Amino acid sequence: MFTQEGRIGCSLFAGIGIFVLGLGAFFVMLMASASEAASPWQDGSYTILRRTGIPLGVACLGAFLAGANLFKMWWIPRREATSRVITDEEGAYVIAKNAFDAHHLMQFPTEHEEGLKYYVTLQLSDGRKKEFRTSKETYFTMGEGMTGVARIQGDWVGSFVATPPQSARPEY
Repeated sequence: MFTQEGRIGCSLFAGIGIFVLGLGAFFVMLMASASEAASPWQDGSYTILRRTGIPLGVACLGAFLAGANLFKMWWIPRREATSRVITDEEGAYVIAKNAFDAHHLMQFPTEHEEGLKYYVTLQLSDGRKKEFRTSKETYFTMGEGMTGVARIQGDWVGSFVATPPQSARPEY
């Protein structure tokens, strides 16, 4: 039902919610405990942490859950980007091509421009859509709407060979 990214996102927001709830309960209990500790009828054996320990623990649990999911959000794409496995993805459909300069502004390059970073969004044969980095040479061999064989390593498209569209042959 959920993809891995969906589960990580839900867990991240749950962790943030638990943290905020625990922190709010901690401050409410802290104020109540501080006023009770200042009471003249207090015998001196009362500590504030007796009442605020549980909400503080809940807030720490939420912070840990949110932090762990933020780490996963950083680690999974990094692991995929450094993959050594090279795969030939047949039936890759080019959705979009983008080029960006050093200031992260989108450019519409010609083959003579230097210093740009090239990206392409592909729809893979299993239906997933992913954005990949690519070289200038590969960028200019692709066209939006083309289908072909993409050689992929991690988040890098090394080459793209277009396959001609299957047209209906006339029968004789």
